Amino acid sequence: MNKVITSKEAILKSAKDIAYRDGIYKINIRAVASECGISIGSIYNYFPTKDDLVVAVIEDFWKNIFARGMCDHQSNLCFVQFYEQLYLRFYDYLKIFKEDMFNQISFFSEEVKGKGRSKESQYFDRVKQVMLYHLEMDEGIKKHVWNEYFTKERFVTFAFENMIIMLRVNEGDISFFKEIIIKLLY
Repeated sequence: MNKVITSKEAILKSAKDIAYRDGIYKINIRAVASECGISIGSIYNYFPTKDDLVVAVIEDFWKNIFARGMCDHQSNLCFVQFYEQLYLRFYDYLKIFKEDMFNQISFFSEEVKGKGRSKESQYFDRVKQVMLYHLEMDEGIKKHVWNEYFTKERFVTFAFENMIIMLRVNEGDISFFKEIIIKLLY
């Protein structure tokens, strides 16, 4: 018996199920239609191309990270504690995908990569804003550590870029990087 699915959200859920189970690169219109139990044409009513569907899955990934409170302003944490907590939440959330999402995206067309990077960049900027907030709220950081070259903004960029590198190589232990932060700031 075929299910009748008419909502964009239900189609997106099926695409995400495929991404979580088989990998994001396995998303295609035919597979999503089959997963939903609807015709291929029904998918096109909401997602004109496979690329649009893949980008929607990528955007949903980042929305869910924020919905889980991963980037809340928690002023009771010092910067290094917040950084570790944020990292571990990203790390755990990325485990949901069958394989590394960052590497899977490289299999798509330049257009999809560009759209995906644009969405990703918006969310990355938000993460860095929250990191900067926690850095500025941390009263334990030495006041004289900052200068015209070693600014809070550049440090946040450095810390965030290293977070992404560690996530890409699936690093479960960030003790070494935490020590770098502690030695530099406290």
